[in-house]
Amino acid sequence: MSPGAESPEIARAWGYPWVRPRCSYVLLGGIARPVDSWSRESPLDARLGRGEAAASLVSALARAGLDPAGWEAEARTGLLAYGSNAAPSQLLRKFPDAERRAIPVTAVVVPDVDVVFSAHLTSYGSLPATIHWTPGARAHLAITWLTDEERSIMHRSEGGNYRLEEVPGLTSVFAYVSDHGAIPLGGEVRGLSAVTVADAGRARLAQPEAVAAAARDYFPDHDARGLSERAIVDREWRRAATRTLAARAVPAVLGDGRAVPPADLV
Repeated sequence: MSPGAESPEIARAWGYPWVRPRCSYVLLGGIARPVDSWSRESPLDARLGRGEAAASLVSALARAGLDPAGWEAEARTGLLAYGSNAAPSQLLRKFPDAERRAIPVTAVVVPDVDVVFSAHLTSYGSLPATIHWTPGARAHLAITWLTDEERSIMHRSEGGNYRLEEVPGLTSVFAYVSDHGAIPLGGEVRGLSAVTVADAGRARLAQPEAVAAAARDYFPDHDARGLSERAIVDREWRRAATRTLAARAVPAVLGDGRAVPPADLV
């Protein structure tokens, strides 16, 4: 049966990139816990919560059954989270055993990038995001700090749609950049309205608006709901649709080879 007008499938597709905290947090015991600060150099110095109610990360890890010293000793790589990977709900999907993990996610403002729509359709019916070099823009994003095992799980979840590139201005932080490119909608590349980006100089669309624009521009036999529904239920059609979009895309790039200002951890 196809997803209906009020179906959870359509709600999920059009809710992308879902709720993304603006603050830094640690996904601990399956719950996103705000953190006042976190650093790779002194990870156990972080405190969860705000003000007098803040608790030490050490005690929180111990209560969750994790060894603080062992957790601190694990090497972590930063992956820039600009779309759904910054959402706790998506991390819980990608890490079903999240109750036994502690994943730091730190807020960051990255210069000269925007978050726009990638030229492909997902299995859950969305037009997902890609990062894209945009001089003068300042994007409010996040960094997930993952162990080698977690990074491998994350990489498999991206399904071969993205390549990893090092982020200019951030040391040893990488980002997934769409291999399909950025799709013009209504004749121009558009930003995601769900992601705060200052001075990007382009119009922004919500997910339902983007899917509707893609239907009008590239799949005139479908309306927005029909496009998302078809992408969800028909894998081969979704792949063909992605090829259609990619053939009309602008290459997604990260930087132009010049030095950029460092990102601001917030």
